[in-house]
Amino acid sequence: MVDLLARDQWAELVLGVLYHTSTEPQHRTAFAASGCVPKLFDMLVRARHLADVPQLVALLLNLSSDAGTIQVVCENGYVCTLLHVVLHVVLHVVLHVVLHVQ
Repeated sequence: MVDLLARDQWAELVLGVLYHTSTEPQHRTAFAASGCVPKLFDMLVRARHLADVPQLVALLLNLSSDAGTIQVVCENGYVCTLLHVVLHVVLHVVLHVVLHVQ
């Protein structure tokens, strides 16, 4: 299934399936073992804006709670990319809350 991510016509569908799979904590360990984590981060790096790839962002945030995924992230040098995503999402949520409180 991970190989289908390279094909534009299947990428969105595959991301949706992977996201729904990642919502179950017991399935998250399989992502690190499958080798798809570097491919997902490469997709994220190629994206112009995080808002263009919401399923990918949500998937990576789900996977970041798994120790195996974090090990792959560290081994492949994606720590700064993951921190950028987390900070962007947190900042977006905080700004959204502030704007709606007023």
